[in-house]
Amino acid sequence: MRSNLHPGTGLFDRTCHRFARKFWTPTDRRIERLSRRSNSKAASIRTAIETARPDRALDRVTVKMIREYAADTLGSVFFSPWLETYTAHRGTFVEGWIPDNYHRFYVVPHANAALNGLPSAINGKLFSQDRFPDLAYVFYGQAYGLDGTPIAADDINGKILSEHPFVYLKKTQSSQGRGVLRCDRNTLAQEIATCTGGIIQRPLTIHPDLSMVFPHATPTLRITTVHIAEKSRVVAAYMRFGSGEDGHVKSESHVRVNVALDTGVLGEEGYLANWTPVSGHPDTMVEFKGRSVPSFLEACDLCRTEHAHFPSSRYMGWDVAVTEDEGIMFFEANTGHADIKFSEASHGPIFAGLGWDKLHLQDHAPI
Repeated sequence: MRSNLHPGTGLFDRTCHRFARKFWTPTDRRIERLSRRSNSKAASIRTAIETARPDRALDRVTVKMIREYAADTLGSVFFSPWLETYTAHRGTFVEGWIPDNYHRFYVVPHANAALNGLPSAINGKLFSQDRFPDLAYVFYGQAYGLDGTPIAADDINGKILSEHPFVYLKKTQSSQGRGVLRCDRNTLAQEIATCTGGIIQRPLTIHPDLSMVFPHATPTLRITTVHIAEKSRVVAAYMRFGSGEDGHVKSESHVRVNVALDTGVLGEEGYLANWTPVSGHPDTMVEFKGRSVPSFLEACDLCRTEHAHFPSSRYMGWDVAVTEDEGIMFFEANTGHADIKFSEASHGPIFAGLGWDKLHLQDHAPI
């Protein structure tokens, strides 16, 4: 039987008496308040999955089990919505999963406390600069070359666009494809003047095996690495393709395809932004089955190597480009709240064995 129960509703309270509002702890109330937007998104995605795949609809017994697990293992029933969504996506419940809101509240401060949210404008300074397509950095309306030399406003087009018809200005607070601007000679100087922080990157020529899936936006390979006890390992990977009229990949419209970590082979299904499955790209109709990510194992090796040079972050999300003539290139290295929910649902628990699902029990837990 399909369930439409949600924490905090009267129906939920009557069905699961132990979670009725009058029994909420102060921690429950805080988590409920801080998780409303995230849990609403989880419920929306779960509904989309169950509509597309009625056989994945969760019955009352499963929902009750998941909510009891969330309360008993993670400390609050309000960590259950993402676990329910993961279960609908995967087709089964897996112990050890970390919900998106638990990840934000507990894992991020624990794993990346030393540098919570690495500014993309200094990625090329901390890692192998020749692997980043950086052309210049922007701080408070001023452009700087890779060596830190200021670039005069009159010289911007000549020094940055001399070899490229357009470039990408990625603002420091950009995320999920928002805040990324495609600029040419008519717009670059104006955008720099109003930008408080960002990075300018050149376009890349993507490997034809990937561009044929969707040619209008540079596809990115997201690789997640964990660095513990002086060892780095890859725990998840998926491809992100643009769609529609997108000039770059955006989370609101991308198509994700899981990648087998041992071979680089794409999954037979891709997933739209609402996690509903497709067998091929919705615009080009190119099927994912039987395709592989070129140089995937090399990309994994490079991510592990680069992460080992930056041990202050215990996990990182790498946005990688597989090019036709330059090999593996990095767009950015994500710390802080590097999105894990799709990888967690598909590959996870990706942090298994690290004890990160017990962080709420620590004396200095943030909530």
